Amino acid sequence: MLVVQGKGDTLTYPYNSERDFGRTCGAFPDSSAEPFFVPELGHNPAFRVATPNYWPWVERLFAGTSPKTGCKKIEVEPVNDRFKRGLAG
Repeated sequence: MLVVQGKGDTLTYPYNSERDFGRTCGAFPDSSAEPFFVPELGHNPAFRVATPNYWPWVERLFAGTSPKTGCKKIEVEPVNDRFKRGLAG
């Protein structure tokens, strides 16, 4: 399972995503859950900023490679502050 979540998201609350991730990993520690959390950004900007981080995961999946097992939480940072400010508005 792949999740991309902006910590400033007002459509899908980050607290709920982090809580659900924790519960899922607690119940299924060998699952392939990978959430990418992007600080400060909202719903759509987080998705764009995290692309270099999650796109290889998508490519491997469509190439027939199974995601690695084990829950792994990933904090994503934009390339630089200017890019982050531009996307945040």
